[in-house]
Amino acid sequence: MTIKLPAVYDSLSRTARRVVRDQYISDQKGLCWYCKADIRQTSPHETKKTKVRWWRFPGEKKGFLRWPIHLHHDHNTGLTLGVVHAYCNAVSFDYDESP
Repeated sequence: MTIKLPAVYDSLSRTARRVVRDQYISDQKGLCWYCKADIRQTSPHETKKTKVRWWRFPGEKKGFLRWPIHLHHDHNTGLTLGVVHAYCNAVSFDYDESP
């Protein structure tokens, strides 16, 4: 199965999200969209212990970090952007979208 990228995140089934995630990993040559480090390694933000205000997130830190590779998407358009480390996703949400 192949899916045209970018895709509308909310319209993807769990299986389709996996396919899209794998397509982005391949397209991005295994690098995180946000930090450009190896997606299969620990995020440099996590290694440097970049502070994240976890209280801003729906759910809890443990749940958010349960899956190490996230399918990043624009919350306004719903379109997928690429794959990111879970921690990079938290950093980008907390700092790039903060008031």
